[in-house]
Amino acid sequence: MEGDRKVNALDFVVHAMKQEGVEYLFGYPMHALIEAAAIGGIRPIIARTEKTLINMAEGYAMASDGARPAVVCVQGGPGIENAFGGVAQAFADGTPMLVLPGGGDVRAHGLGGEYDPVPAFRHVTKWAARVPSADRLPAMLRYALAQMRNGRPGPVLLELPRDVMGMDISSAPQHLPTARVRSAGDPADIDTIARVILAAPRLVIHAGQGVLWSQASAALVELAEILGAPVVTTLSGKGAFPEDHRLAAG
Repeated sequence: MEGDRKVNALDFVVHAMKQEGVEYLFGYPMHALIEAAAIGGIRPIIARTEKTLINMAEGYAMASDGARPAVVCVQGGPGIENAFGGVAQAFADGTPMLVLPGGGDVRAHGLGGEYDPVPAFRHVTKWAARVPSADRLPAMLRYALAQMRNGRPGPVLLELPRDVMGMDISSAPQHLPTARVRSAGDPADIDTIARVILAAPRLVIHAGQGVLWSQASAALVELAEILGAPVVTTLSGKGAFPEDHRLAAG
């Protein structure tokens, strides 16, 4: 999928998902991506309602601590409207998820008659946008995936308009998997925090889901044992610390 050969936009989305290691597409008809994904070797999983679909995708992402990408597609209009509650829940939970709703023809955008999800979903996603042309698709899809994978986890939304998905990309680049960038705190701040922790007379560690997303459970156990501190987890952080450990406080 390199060079000057033209590539259909819908096929490029499937190609990119394959490169990202996507095995399942959580979909609710009607969306052209569902059939294209099945043909391309990505198994579609269909639900009876959009909110249920989002919940299934969120559970899938949580089961792997965000390592397996969760991708959702629903139809434009009523489909993405019905998905709002599920996406809002995923945003509150900090669950990484790529939401790809269909949309009306981009050339008719703004003329009325088609629901525009971008303004509303900006409040419950890390980033929300619409693909304005086939040639912009590779860069925008890559940006969406980078937003999903990096920083605080959360859903992102990229609307795929009906007419754009039927177009060809004039020069499709090879999609390379997006990297997960990990950042570290300022050493001086960490030193200050460590001194405060060591000076605490009655120390309790309150651990959340970030421990799971960061795959830092072993480090948490080591820290708790060094400090001799009991560990309490949030509901979403359950499993970050062994429940049968002598320092587990529930």
